Amino acid sequence: MRSFGAALVFFAEMGMLIGFVVLGLWSGDGPMSVVLAIALPAAVAVVWGVFLAPRAPRVLPSRIGLVFRLALILAGAVAAWIAGVAWLAVVTVVLAVVGMVMARGAEREIPGARAPR
Repeated sequence: MRSFGAALVFFAEMGMLIGFVVLGLWSGDGPMSVVLAIALPAAVAVVWGVFLAPRAPRVLPSRIGLVFRLALILAGAVAAWIAGVAWLAVVTVVLAVVGMVMARGAEREIPGARAPR
């Protein structure tokens, strides 16, 4: 159950990054749209790598990390929504919420099990 939840969260993370790519393409004109489409998800990926990755150099406390992870994923969904790709926004939010509940729920079901950060 926990692994399936983590997989759903991973797909939500991919949806988040795609949402920022789409927003970048939608926001700019000409070459600037390509620059934004590369820069927005790259900036988010750097923040993710520093604070939320499994081997992050600055690990956040569990609850703060969970809130920060959800906030970034929701920001990506909002970016997709603003860019007019509503289906991507909805799928990203659903995957994130269901995946996080499943991953955190497994922590309570199995004594000694820990959900991914």
